[in-house]
Amino acid sequence: MLNVSKKLADIAAKELEQQDRYASFLVYGEIGTQKTRSLLTAPKPLLLYNFDHGGPKVLGNRPSEQGIYVISPEGDAATKYKAWEREHNALVQEKAFEGIATVVIDSFSSFVECELEHIKATLKNKDGRQDYQALHAFHTKLFNKLNALPCHRILICHAIQTIVVENDVSKVVRELLMPGQAKIKVPAQFDEVWRFYVKKGPGEKKIMVQTEKDSQWEARTRIGGGALHGKEIEPDFKAALKMAGYNWEDKA
Repeated sequence: MLNVSKKLADIAAKELEQQDRYASFLVYGEIGTQKTRSLLTAPKPLLLYNFDHGGPKVLGNRPSEQGIYVISPEGDAATKYKAWEREHNALVQEKAFEGIATVVIDSFSSFVECELEHIKATLKNKDGRQDYQALHAFHTKLFNKLNALPCHRILICHAIQTIVVENDVSKVVRELLMPGQAKIKVPAQFDEVWRFYVKKGPGEKKIMVQTEKDSQWEARTRIGGGALHGKEIEPDFKAALKMAGYNWEDKA
């Protein structure tokens, strides 16, 4: 006869065992919202895969002194993806991520461009739709890789505002800088979707984080049972993780 109490206790124990207390973040915003600079507030050591020319400059002349280690894949767009994949797979094989607290791709918008160029060079087809289908498959594989890592994951994206005219009516379209359906499918893979923006007050400007969707922008929070829901927070990863009950301290 099934012992219900024991079965439920086993399920609870397994749940607790599987709780790694690491989170995934999709961070986006327009130019000048200090998305890259916010990495200074994330748990260290932090491994930054850099796909933005000049991006790490905002972290100082020697980011490693801040606990941030930068890898910038070299080559043209078509070869950068393969260079990143080789480097990342080597680090996984070496179990390097057991000593890394946070891994970042900045910017993911540029990373996607490299993926697409790699897909075009690999598939050698002229059907753009097949490229986008392959991109979705690449992203599924990518997120499975990242989510298996014993650390926090942060992807930084650009956002754009464009004016579209339909039937002589102009409207502003606000979206992630990604091709095709990626701008819709990618955010669904993350615990947190944070929008960085400039909040203007009397005589001051302050960078803030939007964690809840509104009529103009997408945003979401899940960690800690929605501990950050409805809150306007400052861009501080450690503070947010601590508030939600997740691992927030640096790894020794």
